Amino acid sequence: MKYIIDNKEGDKEIIDGYVNELSQKNRQELVDCYNREVKIGIVGVRRQSLYLCALRIVFGQVFGESPVGLENGVVLDLKGSIMLAGDRLLYLEIFNPN
Repeated sequence: MKYIIDNKEGDKEIIDGYVNELSQKNRQELVDCYNREVKIGIVGVRRQSLYLCALRIVFGQVFGESPVGLENGVVLDLKGSIMLAGDRLLYLEIFNPN
């Protein structure tokens, strides 16, 4: 599951809006939001990619890591389903790109 990002004017404002919204959620709600995206998969919709960028930012702020990957600053990917294990993230499945 990968998506190539090409930044456009206005993206930062949209991402900031999602970050503000997601920052109001507790840890379990964040995990639920992420797992919902894993279940859906990356479908190639631009708004979803901006939402995933925001999820990546908020996960980094809250957990110090994110299951939303960003390769070379342009390729978003999802690491697979996760759950909370105390204050840490536990990866339940890892997507194999091969």
